[in-house]
Amino acid sequence: MTRTRRIRLDTKRRVTGAVFALALVVAVLIPFAVWRGARAIIKSNEGQTVTSTDQPTAEIPATPVGLIIRTGPDGHARGMVLISALPNKVGGYVIQVPLDTRVDIVDHGADRLAIAFDLGGAALAKQTLEAFLQVAIESVVVLDPSALITALQPYQPFRFTLSEPILNHRADGRTDTVLPVGDVVLDALDVPRVLDARLDRQTELDVLPRQEILWRAIASAVKSKTPVAGSPDTAAAWIATLGNGDHEVSTLALDNTPDGQPGVKADIARARLLAAQAMPGAVSPLTDGKRYRIINTTTDPLVALAAVRRVLASGGSVIAEGDASPIAATTVFEYADDSQAQFAADLVKSYTVGTTRRAAQKIEGIDVTMTLGKDFASVVAAETPSSTTQALVPTTSTTKG
Repeated sequence: MTRTRRIRLDTKRRVTGAVFALALVVAVLIPFAVWRGARAIIKSNEGQTVTSTDQPTAEIPATPVGLIIRTGPDGHARGMVLISALPNKVGGYVIQVPLDTRVDIVDHGADRLAIAFDLGGAALAKQTLEAFLQVAIESVVVLDPSALITALQPYQPFRFTLSEPILNHRADGRTDTVLPVGDVVLDALDVPRVLDARLDRQTELDVLPRQEILWRAIASAVKSKTPVAGSPDTAAAWIATLGNGDHEVSTLALDNTPDGQPGVKADIARARLLAAQAMPGAVSPLTDGKRYRIINTTTDPLVALAAVRRVLASGGSVIAEGDASPIAATTVFEYADDSQAQFAADLVKSYTVGTTRRAAQKIEGIDVTMTLGKDFASVVAAETPSSTTQALVPTTSTTKG
């Protein structure tokens, strides 16, 4: 019987003192909705006021995103990681993108993401991933094992705890214990071997959770030391950004239920939600549909996900997403200008809950801001399991480094 594993995006609500203080400053200086909670690092200073003859306008500042591609001694890709750097050095994200992710490759068709790198190197991998996630990636860096070790050496050792040993299958058929159960203190020299260790029966999805543990330890180590300056768009520069605030470490959600197609299909809604949380200033939608900002006050990540699914089903795009408190009783659809008023009213009918109002401040690139309340949470709770809970079987959680 084929075992099904899914990797869940878990939106835990966390806040640091520095981020909260910055959010208060923004709230005073800019009449712009300040989001709090697990995504405080996204929204603590997401807008800057500019002159307008109509209504105040805010912009979501750029979110630099770098792609690190790890290769093995054979030159083939062994792993891909996106690193986002949110404004004002308040943090960002480290997102593992599985090589088995099924994507559309230009002039090739649907296949594994790793094939894009094999066919066209870093340039095609970047182009493919940008189209898949609908984001703009600033730069891509390819690291062989030696280069990865060099980039990480200034921050060693890396400390973490394992509940299961890391084992590796050798070419002669024997099995090595790469790391035992318990507390681990790892030097940079051993990082490539730990990341690549795998038994014959293990798939990429099996090893992603403990690779996530290692990236979390790397982020913590960089934050604990003075980042080593590097030239822009280099591995050293992107690794150094991990020292700027808190970084969430996560993995792109996949579902390895066999369907006879190449690669492993992704949950597009969860991928878009992750992009909106991790890199709002880099989201670059390919459609002409409505552009949404989602604020979730309910503390339930499934509620935000349900809203994203509805947005995508209607042909829209989610540009940014965050949490806020206190919990709102009523969902509000806030439209950017009077030309969107009827559309917002239609959303109330479609969602069967909520009310509308004109935004006090227009956000550039956003047509509608949806503040999700308890009324919409009730609608989501009443939905069939196949559209919510059943589609989200957690195997790993997202935590900060």
